[in-house]
Parts: sequence; C-alpha cells; structure tokens
Amino acid sequence: MSQQEREYYRSADVLVTNARVEMGSRTFAMANLTAVSMATMRSPLRGFPLGIFLGGGLIAVTGLLAIGNEGGAVLLPTGLVIAIGGYAWWKTFKPSYSLNLSSTSGESRAMQSHNREEIEQIVAAIKQAMVES
Repeated sequence: MSQQEREYYRSADVLVTNARVEMGSRTFAMANLTAVSMATMRSPLRGFPLGIFLGGGLIAVTGLLAIGNEGGAVLLPTGLVIAIGGYAWWKTFKPSYSLNLSSTSGESRAMQSHNREEIEQIVAAIKQAMVES
C-alpha cells in the first residue's frame, strides 16, 4: 500500500514533503536524510569597517583635543566623516544562514539565505517530515 505524499512547506524555490526535499534544481530523498540543521555565517571582513569607524573616531578625538592648534580644525570633521562612513559600511554586513542536510553520504549545505525566518521554517518543516515519515 503506497503512502500519499504530504506537503509540509512550499515556496517559489523550495518544496518539503514526506518523500523529498526540493531546493531549486536539487532533490533530496527524505529516506536518506539523517539530520537537518541551520548555521549562522558572518562575513570575515566585518571587522575591517569597524576598524575604520574606530580609527575615524580616534582622528576626530585628536582633532577635538587639538582644536586650538593648527590642523585641529581639519582633523575633527575628517575623523567624523571617516567614522560615519566606517559605521555605515559596518551596518551593511548582515549574517547569512545556511540549511545543512546530513545523510549517509555526508553533510551538504543545501541552501543559503540572509532570511533567517525562511531558513528556520524550512528546517522545522524538514524536521516534522522526518519525524512523521
């Protein structure tokens, strides 16, 4: 007797059923999956703009302390512009989230997105499908 396929999650690129997981052009058989997890990945360059922000702040403080001396009036606004630019650049770095699937043949990063909620929903749907299968 064949079991009817039940759908747990569907979006434009992802389908999770009790028989399979489809992500774009990749299909994973639910029977072969042993685990599912989500990982958070941060950019290795994230510290660079933070360093620019702190350096700009240091230049601005130096300019503020030397405001009566020659060059102090230039250092303060220059440091502020650098600090604001570094902070704005630092704020653009957003973490990305990956959906990892484990099977008997190893682990695979099946999907990556900046949308944490979407990855969490897919992970929950796959876990539910694994338990109910």
